[in-house]
Amino acid sequence: MQNLFPLSCLIVLTLCSGVFDAQGFIYASQSWKDGVLVKTAAVKSIGYFFVGMTLYLVSLRFQQQVRVISPELQSLFWFSVTLVGVAIINGKFVQWSSLDRLVAILILCGIGWLLARNGG
Repeated sequence: MQNLFPLSCLIVLTLCSGVFDAQGFIYASQSWKDGVLVKTAAVKSIGYFFVGMTLYLVSLRFQQQVRVISPELQSLFWFSVTLVGVAIINGKFVQWSSLDRLVAILILCGIGWLLARNGG
């Protein structure tokens, strides 16, 4: 039961970090229009990335408490949430076919498998 609190914090912080960073990526993609910097989008992107990375750094404390010490595995959790977050937040994920969604899930599982066996 002692590991439940760090694990819960890890999950919540990683989810929040990934969602903030996903939003940062979406605003970053809107930061340039016709070769001109769109300052509001750029500032929003930086702000979301700042919050996302801050949450990620805090999540590392809890990842280490539950013995996730490999940077490959630590970043995999964040990467997965961020990637899915971008697809969901920008609305494109719901337009994907079932096959495309399955392939995306299998790719994430495959990356996890490789990292766990070789890097983690």
